[in-house]
Amino acid sequence: MKNKKLITIISVLFILLIGGATFYAFNKAQDDRQEKMELVQKKIDKENKKKQDKIVAEKKKLEEEKKKLEEEQKAKQDELDRLQAEKESIAQENERSKQAAQEQKVQVVQQPTAQPEAPAVTTPPTSDNQDSSSQLKHPENLEKPFYTWDQAQKDGLSSAEYQKKIEEMYQ
Repeated sequence: MKNKKLITIISVLFILLIGGATFYAFNKAQDDRQEKMELVQKKIDKENKKKQDKIVAEKKKLEEEKKKLEEEQKAKQDELDRLQAEKESIAQENERSKQAAQEQKVQVVQQPTAQPEAPAVTTPPTSDNQDSSSQLKHPENLEKPFYTWDQAQKDGLSSAEYQKKIEEMYQ
């Protein structure tokens, strides 16, 4: 009986040993599998993080490029607006010049043909020019008037002021 008890105890211990070893091996395999899964998950997370970082960097790069393009577009639009304003200014200046030329033509037409005489310019009498009629010089004989419309424009005079000044000069 002692042998039987001993065999039973040894059998139970052997069964417990095998069961414990199996349980340990199963738990160890499960832990290993879990560690491998965690490592794989970390690798996946790391790769996803890299991809996200690349996407974020690409997005930032695209946003910066978009800002640059918007700034360039705004600069070009500002330049276009400036050129348009300059074009309009030139057109207005041309229109003013045409109007001023038209006003000058109108003034020339409206001025009487017989202008009042300007003060006579005399030359000292010599033996060659004793005739008194040859001593008088009139502004009609001069090629250019004393005060031109161009000079008046440079002085900032309007057409009415110019006409008044011309009338004062010939009175």
